[in-house]
Amino acid sequence: MAGCYAGIDVDNYWGASEGTSLSCPQVAGIALLILQARPELTPSMVRDIITSTATAANGDTYKVKYGYASALRALKAALEYSSVGSIFKDDNLRLIVTPSGRYNYNLFLAGASRFNATLYNMSGCAVRSVAIDGDEGSLDASNLASGIYVLEVKTDNAHLTRKIVVK
Repeated sequence: MAGCYAGIDVDNYWGASEGTSLSCPQVAGIALLILQARPELTPSMVRDIITSTATAANGDTYKVKYGYASALRALKAALEYSSVGSIFKDDNLRLIVTPSGRYNYNLFLAGASRFNATLYNMSGCAVRSVAIDGDEGSLDASNLASGIYVLEVKTDNAHLTRKIVVK
């Protein structure tokens, strides 16, 4: 199917482009992620989180005013955003596990100053353990057999678990 895009004949309508009409769906999706995690936030709080976690625009603020939006950074900031201290309605929303390489996992626990993470195989044996200072750190799963593992994260006042698949 042939067509015309910006005055140029093209074989299809798909191609690289830029502009606010393309960033709008991405930012709307990030806003919805934030509101799913923290439905009590106001629209201005959501806007502040998205703009404050955007990557720098390298000085070109005319084209990219606040920078490039990051869903992960915005979600982490939303989970830590609190006007009443460290009170969480649902502790399970505090833990974010993201792969950071083939056998490494980045662990983020909102509001934590220190936590312990232990990886268990399906027989219940601990196969990896790490103590993390702060709210973010990594867990190395290299040299483990492929399969399903259970990640247990503990702080003084929280006990969370997640399923992890090592490939």
